[in-house]
Amino acid sequence: MRLSKILAIAGLALVALIVAAIVVVSQLDFSRYKPLIAENVKAATGRDLIIAGPIHLAPSLVPSLAVENVRFQNAAFGSRPDMITAQRVEAAIALLPLLRGEFDIRRVVLIAPDILLETDKSGRGNWEFGTSPTSSASPAATPSADTALPSLGALVIQDGLLTYRDGVSGKATSLAVKRLTASGDPLAIDLTGTYDDRPIALTTKLALRGKTAEFADLQAKLGGSDMAGQVSFDWSARPRITATLGSKLIDLADVVPPSSAPAKRDDGRVFSNEPLDLSALRAFDGAFDLKIAALRQGKLELQDITAVANLQNGRLTLPSIAARFADGVLSGEGHVAALAGPGVETALVFKADKLDLAMLARALDAGDVLTGRADLALDLKGRGSSPRVLMASLGGKASWVMGKGRVKNGYVDLMGADLLRFAASAGTGGSDATAVNCFVTRFDIAKGVATSQGILFDTDRMTVKGEGNVNLGTERLALLFTPRPKETSLINLALPWHVEGTLKKPSVAVDQGAAAERAAGALLSMINPLALLVPLVTSSGSEQNPCLAALQNAPVKPPAGGSTGGVRGFLDSLIPGR
Repeated sequence: MRLSKILAIAGLALVALIVAAIVVVSQLDFSRYKPLIAENVKAATGRDLIIAGPIHLAPSLVPSLAVENVRFQNAAFGSRPDMITAQRVEAAIALLPLLRGEFDIRRVVLIAPDILLETDKSGRGNWEFGTSPTSSASPAATPSADTALPSLGALVIQDGLLTYRDGVSGKATSLAVKRLTASGDPLAIDLTGTYDDRPIALTTKLALRGKTAEFADLQAKLGGSDMAGQVSFDWSARPRITATLGSKLIDLADVVPPSSAPAKRDDGRVFSNEPLDLSALRAFDGAFDLKIAALRQGKLELQDITAVANLQNGRLTLPSIAARFADGVLSGEGHVAALAGPGVETALVFKADKLDLAMLARALDAGDVLTGRADLALDLKGRGSSPRVLMASLGGKASWVMGKGRVKNGYVDLMGADLLRFAASAGTGGSDATAVNCFVTRFDIAKGVATSQGILFDTDRMTVKGEGNVNLGTERLALLFTPRPKETSLINLALPWHVEGTLKKPSVAVDQGAAAERAAGALLSMINPLALLVPLVTSSGSEQNPCLAALQNAPVKPPAGGSTGGVRGFLDSLIPGR
């Protein structure tokens, strides 16, 4: 007999054997193995697995296994009995690749899966099995450098629900999947559903290659917000995320829903003492390039935002960030680094030029309290385990320069001086606003204490100079404001006043020493009327506008080909090197 004929007969025999095996296996009742499966799951996790429905097996070189009505027990502290339920779970895995140590999952189908991830009040997650606590409270474990993802041919999820409940805050977040499909190489993913009751849609192409995952052609929508671009994950060494993303609109109401956490006890402070924990920054490195056409928070909207960020060993650096508010320009740079324990170390350099104060006031629901334009500059550094400790360590400089504008008389009145009330209401032609020539200030900050290097508020009828400090650590105020009228008729109203108390509860009081001195002058005038002229020595109605005086006396070097004047020139004198 020829060898070819022998091989043909052997091949037919093998095929017949496989067919017979398939026939035999297909006749078996796999439901009788449910107790054995449950026993092994119990031994591995300490939890009960209940398969209430039948088990179906379609034997082949790519066998398909399906189970129905599955329930997996929740942790003892859980808010409901089951951590996972599913109406049907189906999977098909190729057998031959298993011989090479590879997992080739051809198909996974989940019908009505309901997955609950939650933590207890100590932060322990229900995905942590056994009795020994772990240091991680995150449901998403970071892949190790030795982990390679299995290949996936197709995934279908229908009517699914994924919920995360924080046992510390009590907040729950849910993703309801109406339908998710993923197939092909790369995987073409299409998701529709809701995220915390806001519609969500996502399409992308996912390429899994060894220890990398790349999301290309990403298109995502959440509520009215959108995002597009590409994201890649690499855990061949230290985990790293690289992202280039753009958006037409990000509405923070979509991305950051209102907090449902219970109100904390009011301790009379502005800055919280809650720990600042940014330890997640040490879990991976990354590089990010972001462009957002519009970023919205309520009525406040920033345009043309560009940001570049790099994350390395827990230090997030922003070498460049820019944006527009109306026709004002915002720019800055900085970094934030996660400390070994709770807390951060941070630095920020920020400038805002030509801020439209009227638009800003309306965006903050302050009405038409203020009109005009202003420049703001910050150069700050600090570190601390909480916002309160961070503010107590703050150092640097802050300045504000406002040019001509108008301020509502009611808000001038809140400054608490008779002179201001009179100046705001008199000589305004019946208007409810006061014309402002300038409002400038600069604070030098060291160890959380912001000390004024000059505060100047000037109108056509008065000038107010301020001095003092604000302790950002204790939140105590110690400021003195001295008004100087430009009209002799206002001289008796020119009483200095103190702003004291705290940032949360400031208080305003007239300087008692100055009031006594003014009263003595009034008494003296009854004897000698010339005593009324004494204050005019320093409060002459012909005194020059202090904004102009500051500009003329400031050592400002004009740029080549032009001159620096107005409020911007004074700002340059306040901030050398600007």
